[in-house]
Amino acid sequence: MSGSRLVSRLRDSAIAPAAVLLAVVLLLRYTSDDEYAISLATDLCVYVIALSGLNLITGYGGQLQLASAAFMGIGAYVMALGTIRHGFSPLPMIGCAILAAAAIAVIVGAPTLRLRGLYFAIATLAVGIVFTNIVTQNVEFSGGPDGIGTVPSLELFGVRFATHSEFFIVAAALAILVTFLVNVYINSWAGWALRAARESEAAASGVGVPIFLNRLAAFAISGALGGLAGALGALSQAYVSPSSFTFTTSVDLFLVLFIGGMGSRQGPLIGASILYAFSRWLTPFAGALPLILGVTFLLFLKFFPGGVAGVVSSAFGAVRRVGKRTRRNEDVAMANSSNA
Repeated sequence: MSGSRLVSRLRDSAIAPAAVLLAVVLLLRYTSDDEYAISLATDLCVYVIALSGLNLITGYGGQLQLASAAFMGIGAYVMALGTIRHGFSPLPMIGCAILAAAAIAVIVGAPTLRLRGLYFAIATLAVGIVFTNIVTQNVEFSGGPDGIGTVPSLELFGVRFATHSEFFIVAAALAILVTFLVNVYINSWAGWALRAARESEAAASGVGVPIFLNRLAAFAISGALGGLAGALGALSQAYVSPSSFTFTTSVDLFLVLFIGGMGSRQGPLIGASILYAFSRWLTPFAGALPLILGVTFLLFLKFFPGGVAGVVSSAFGAVRRVGKRTRRNEDVAMANSSNA
């Protein structure tokens, strides 16, 4: 790969992290004096990470995955059980949470990724239901419906991130890093192969793309990012409960990703921002949130299938076309004037 092409790819990969960074700066500016708002902003960063993983396998890979909450739950419970029950430091448990969720994704994906369409979606849905039942019914192991608390604070290089404001910095930095790395992956050969298989398995297979292995790798990365998001959520809330990792959570993540723009760099950020807005500004109408989210999804499915990112991209494309047409007309007018 030439140097200029590599620089171009890295520049393209930095677009979404720059957008995340802008959102983080704005959130810090307007919520720095409100611990509850900072907690929600931390949740936004956590959801950016989880949605980045979901976008990889569902948006770019074309495989409808409904086990996002289960992977987040695995990461959260690994963090809680490791730190509270066994006394480990939170930092190494973040790595364990990532590895555990990735391993489960490989175990689940090995047989299920050979399925197609709704069959794969149903298989991942079953994984989420099984996980919820396990952590709900095994009271001695997981705390049952009451959950587990209190998860200790994260400590890095002798600095303890005990408050929401302090931990927000860690979550924001990880969200930016994850978004950058995922976009680098998408711009790599593996990302190209993933998109090629989504468009046409026959054509991709014809040019030598290892479709199954590529999707399994994407599914493992998706699970790992879900585990990371769950571990960070456990550290932020200092509490883990099965009610946070139900089938409804997985569906909500899918819906907001679709509304934000599935298969786009900006989709995870927009989707996480939608969840942030619903959590903060629509709290008085909490009972109506599923209805609002469902109606919004149906409207976008009918009129804007590319999501918010698609609408914005189309708008910018129209502006660029108008600009080019205007410049072309001006050039023609100047040429005619010179000839005259």
